[in-house]
Parts: sequence; C-alpha cells; structure tokens
Amino acid sequence: MSLDSVARRYQTVWEDFVVQSHHLYHTELEIDSVNASANCELVALNFARYNGFNGFAYGESSVDTGITEQQAYDLWITEFDKQQRLVKNQMKSNDIKLISQSVYDGIVLLNWATGNVFNVDAVEGQYNLLPHIKTKAYDTVADMIKRSDMNNEKCIKAATVLRLADYGKTKNRTWMRTNGIYNMRDQNEKNLLSDSELRKARYAYYAETLKFLPFTPESIKRDISNKYNKTLIRQTFTYSGTTTFTLNKTPSMTPVEKLQVIVNGDIIQHLFDFTVSGTTLSITKTLQTDDFIETIVKI
Repeated sequence: MSLDSVARRYQTVWEDFVVQSHHLYHTELEIDSVNASANCELVALNFARYNGFNGFAYGESSVDTGITEQQAYDLWITEFDKQQRLVKNQMKSNDIKLISQSVYDGIVLLNWATGNVFNVDAVEGQYNLLPHIKTKAYDTVADMIKRSDMNNEKCIKAATVLRLADYGKTKNRTWMRTNGIYNMRDQNEKNLLSDSELRKARYAYYAETLKFLPFTPESIKRDISNKYNKTLIRQTFTYSGTTTFTLNKTPSMTPVEKLQVIVNGDIIQHLFDFTVSGTTLSITKTLQTDDFIETIVKI
C-alpha cells in the first residue's frame, strides 16, 4: 500500500530537538555542486567495521585473500561514490535543483542503508518521499525514513542527519584499522577462525603490522612475506637537479603512511623531508647530485 503521510503515533516532534548546524540544514545548494560530506561518508563507513579476513572488508567487497584497511577502504569508497552519483542523478531526473547539505546527506545514507532513494518500505506500507522532498516538508521526510523496516537503526541515523544535521559520534579510520588488527589477533588466539579465515587473517595481519600472527608455522611465514613483497610498488630515481618525481601510484598517507622514501639508504620523513600530492613526490630535503632515491608504496 502506498502511503503519502505518517500516522500521528509514528511522528516525531522535530522542533523539540536541536538542529546541530542551521547552515547545513537551511542553506540550499545547487544539485550539481553538492556531494556527500566527509561527515556523511564517515557515518556510512560506521555502518560496518573493517574486517581483514571475512572476504567482505567494510561490507561492500568480495575478495578471496586477506585485505588491509586501506585496500578495504579503497573498495568501499569506490562503491559509495557510485551510489552517491546514483542518488544525485535520480534527484536531477526528478527536477530537484536545490537541496541543503544535511538533506542530501540524509538521502544518500537512506540509499546506502536500503538501496532506495525515494521509497521507504515499512510494516504499514510504502512511503513515497519525492513529493515531500520537492515541497521541502522535511519533518515528514524524516518521519517516513524512520519507519523503514530495512536496517531501521541506520535509517533512524539517516533521518537524524537529514532533519537535525546531527552526524553523531563516529569512529575514524585509525580506530577502525586498530580494531580490525586486534580482532584478527583475538580471533586467532581464541581459535575461532576457519581455515580460510585463518589464511586471510595471517596475510592481512602481516600486511598491516609486518609481524606474523602468533602460532603461524615457520613453513607459512616465508610464503606470506613473499606474497606481501610482491604487492610493493618500488621505484628508483637519481637526483640530477629536479626535486619532484612521478610515482606510479597515488599513495595514501592516512590513517597510516603508505609511502616510504629512502635517500642513500636512509628513510626520510613525510612533511619534514618530503611531501606528496597525488602521484607527485616533492623532496624538500637538501639533495646532492647523483643521490639515490628509492620509493616504496605499500598496500
């Protein structure tokens, strides 16, 4: 049954709550210029937890090997961006020209949680959000989202973001990575991993820490190390006057630095001795002619 309104008993008196950012909720942006905010991305990422051994990483992947947090995030953000573009395209095709940041973020989160942009399935029927988005009846839109019978807790968060610009407290990727590493070690020591999970965990743990999971047989350690070393992207340069160099891959530098730069056998420090933007490496450390530079990009 299609529903155009929410029964009073299911409505929230939104005026009783504090809008966390009037700018994010009230300021309208042209649809072509708006994108999911960093806070929205982090809320969506917090819908899952990094797992290096279950084959799903942050929940959006399907891999047969152990996976680092960075690899997991790269796969996750690719899918998130794809879904965000879908939301924007559907809004544009329905002639929505202006929207505020928090409202856009809320709809993006609804789609991320349910796979729907303008429809919400509830026990009592299906709600159609589109006419209410167009008339900016955001109390009604938020109430409808809260009624979702799919991933209800996540949809409540989406409604709160939309109507109150309240993104809540989230865990950052540093916490996610640390928690994922601890989980691999904990599950291993409690002997809770299947053979397949253990194989993946041993590799992911080593790729993250350069240490072996406890109880890893010596016969397996060499294979893990060799497999990891094959993923490293190594390049060498010789200084001849220019301090900028082009890398074969853009390295991530957060939450952990994935680029190592070595000059004449000595590791130099990010920000103090070099900076990186995209694939452009700039060395600020004083160099001498024929200095040997090695770069290593890690997974």
